[in-house]
Amino acid sequence: MNDSISVKRISSPIGELILGVGRGGCRLIEFADRSDARRSLAALPYNLRVSDADQALFRQVESELAAYFAGSASASGAPSIPLDLRGTAFQVAVWQALLGIPHGETRTYAEIAGAVGNPAAVRAVGSAIGRNPVSVLVPCHRVVRTGGGLGGYGGGLWRKEYLLEFEGGGGTHAGSVTASRSMLGVRRGRRSVSVVCRGRRWRLHRSAATT
Repeated sequence: MNDSISVKRISSPIGELILGVGRGGCRLIEFADRSDARRSLAALPYNLRVSDADQALFRQVESELAAYFAGSASASGAPSIPLDLRGTAFQVAVWQALLGIPHGETRTYAEIAGAVGNPAAVRAVGSAIGRNPVSVLVPCHRVVRTGGGLGGYGGGLWRKEYLLEFEGGGGTHAGSVTASRSMLGVRRGRRSVSVVCRGRRWRLHRSAATT
């Protein structure tokens, strides 16, 4: 299989995203402002010229993201576009398990460990989730701690909070979202969410689609 990847940037309600596609489908959705995004991208073999096939894949990914942020995502929680998830066998198994979490629901790290047949591997599951290459569409934001906390999120906890609230409050583990609100300083309006985290404020529009 050709390992080369085509990359482009798009805007979204939660900040600029870097998309990466290749012959097998979508390989990357990364937050452009992540501190380690440049390091991750440096290791990828870029296509200098984007093929017609890759342009078509970009349109599919952008359409899927636009539908998600417009509130039209599939209830199953799984994207309809082809994904090319690359990692160790364990990592890919974890990422596939994430695709099984329905829209509007959450699972704990322990539940994902059980789903991949290794209940004792909770820490390893957390590490694999932290390396998820396709943010948002492979919904690592739907995984929370057993004790009620949000857990980590490479794109920033304010984004995890926003995505869970956007999807409907986190389903069966909604209490974990509620518990985090005072920490993040979330203030809601009819059309937007104002988030204060680490001294900075973001205004996130609920109904905006990608452009």
